[in-house]
Amino acid sequence: MSELKYILDIEPDRYGTRTETKHISNVPCPRCNGQGGFLSETGRNEHVFIPCDLCDGTKKVKATITVEWEADYES
Repeated sequence: MSELKYILDIEPDRYGTRTETKHISNVPCPRCNGQGGFLSETGRNEHVFIPCDLCDGTKKVKATITVEWEADYES
């Protein structure tokens, strides 16, 4: 099965910013596989829908990635 992957190419800015932030949104939730939650059997032929605790039932998640550049004195 095909899989959607996100790749972030990280490189320091040539002209000075020491911190950069990237926002990625509209990513299918990996916990519920974009279903928004899970069905739980409560009795015979009785099911209850439990919303996913990661995406809160929205089926999508977003990420904020912050990179801080600093001098490497250890090498």
